[in-house]
Amino acid sequence: MVRLILRATAKDLGSSGWDQYTGAGRISSFYALLAVMHGDINNDTFYDAVDINLLIQQLFFTGHYFHDSLGDVNCDGTYDSTDLDYLIAYTFNNGPEPPICLKYPAP
Repeated sequence: MVRLILRATAKDLGSSGWDQYTGAGRISSFYALLAVMHGDINNDTFYDAVDINLLIQQLFFTGHYFHDSLGDVNCDGTYDSTDLDYLIAYTFNNGPEPPICLKYPAP
């Protein structure tokens, strides 16, 4: 799983795709972490009420508190009220765990 995440989030170098000189490309630790940490907005390794509060602040009040993809809990490419619903369901109602999201490759 780790190899999959590192390859999927690497910055492709040279010819497109894997090649013998640069492999999958340059590892992007930032995007690799985003793949597994989205939804954990305060980066404390837990999905909890603090993350829900930060997402509410970002969605409904002024200010920019986190990288946009951290709020994309359901991995649909944007953060919105469905992500808030997903995070609340997971945190308080035994809903599904936020999936690993490979939609944010390194630029």
